[in-house]
Order: sequence, then structure tokens, then C-alpha cells
Amino acid sequence: MSDLYVHSDADSYGDGDVPEVDTEPYQAKIVEPLPESSRPRRDGPGGE
Repeated sequence: MSDLYVHSDADSYGDGDVPEVDTEPYQAKIVEPLPESSRPRRDGPGGE
């Protein structure tokens, strides 16, 4: 049999460098829309 085996999906390379996973990245942040999103579009039919 082979001596190779996979330890875990979290440490795929076996170097112990496992990144911290941020499961809720936007929990406390409020994102405001860009000012352009409130302007009427002018590139549609009849637009300039």
C-alpha cells in the first residue's frame, strides 16, 4: 500500500498554512448605493 494519504481538505498541501474562513463577511457593514444608481438612464430608447 501507499504511504500517501490526505489529511484534510482544510490543509490540502500539508504545510499547516490553513487560512481563516470568514463565514459572515458583511454582517455589520452597511453598503450605500452609488450616486449614479439613482439617476435616470439616458442610453435607452429615446435617450441622448
